[in-house]
Amino acid sequence: MAQYVYILEPRAQDEYEQAIKWYQKRSQKAAVNFVNNTDFAFDFICLQP
Repeated sequence: MAQYVYILEPRAQDEYEQAIKWYQKRSQKAAVNFVNNTDFAFDFICLQP
């Protein structure tokens, strides 16, 4: 089975990074949870496209 990886378009990458900064301003724990949950979702999509 092929292994897929995700690549964000530059605009999406910028928005993702801005979202992380937004969460970090409010709560480091929230920022970490956001990144972990987003990574989990991307990994899941790559496993079952």
